[in-house]
Amino acid sequence: MANVYKEQEQLWQTVAQKKIGIPRLVWEYWDQKFWLVLKDIEDIIVRNPDQEISVEESRKIGRGLGDLTIFLHSIKKGEGRVRLEDGLLYVPMEIKELVGHYLGNDVFRMNLLMLDGTDFDPKPVSVEIRNKMKKTIEEIRSFGERLKNSTKELI
Repeated sequence: MANVYKEQEQLWQTVAQKKIGIPRLVWEYWDQKFWLVLKDIEDIIVRNPDQEISVEESRKIGRGLGDLTIFLHSIKKGEGRVRLEDGLLYVPMEIKELVGHYLGNDVFRMNLLMLDGTDFDPKPVSVEIRNKMKKTIEEIRSFGERLKNSTKELI
């Protein structure tokens, strides 16, 4: 999991006190661009848990992690606005900070873990790394649940 953000609890309290919401379209966008891609990565990770991750599967994971990184950059830039095909939607700065810190650091960590399988001279990725990836995905899902439960959905 990402290192504890020094203002983490203060941000979560602000989200609760202000009853900060996230537009429904942003949640749908996140479902398409983040959670579904994470699910595809997770499917590879949990398949054959006692075996190394092949170079071919590592490359698929690497492409998925690239997509997640692009998504996170779309949240971090533009002062919290998310660019959709039909315009921009606002993401509150508190949410942007939490998402940028937690999801950004965890996706970066997974990219580092997968270097052996996606490098210029790729090798299968060990079972130990597979397990670390699985744990990181579980932590990301836990963060997502907390975010969903801490915010209200706006129309």
